[in-house]
Amino acid sequence: MIAPLWLVVVLAALTANFAGTAGGGPSGAVEQRGDVSVFALEKGDCLISAIPEDVSTRTVEVGPCSGPHAAEVYAGFDLADGPYPGRDQVLRLAEGGCTKRFGESAGSTRDFSETDLSYLYPAPESWPTEKGVLCIVGTASADAPSTA
Repeated sequence: MIAPLWLVVVLAALTANFAGTAGGGPSGAVEQRGDVSVFALEKGDCLISAIPEDVSTRTVEVGPCSGPHAAEVYAGFDLADGPYPGRDQVLRLAEGGCTKRFGESAGSTRDFSETDLSYLYPAPESWPTEKGVLCIVGTASADAPSTA
């Protein structure tokens, strides 16, 4: 299941105000637990808990992947430059890109039937400066937030 997460924030105005940065370890992974901006997340970062239903989330708690965690950023990519293509097109491109990258990174030796895929994508307000999509995989559960 893929659940889009709508970030209704203006990247240019807000990025400088967030505490912490992700990807602080030697391999790019987070080494200690703490809150970071969603804009600072990188491939390999682990989220301690699922992204909240509040889709205007600006920070998340991250921690070492060696400890308990609810989700992991498995890929990131930029959408093409140009005028904002509209919400439906951004959703289609984000979902397609994350699904493709998940298939490439997952391999065929693991059972992924109990996982949820989600993604963070740019809001229209941040489009002039931010075109990045982050792909996140987590364990499916009955009480996981639904943002579809």
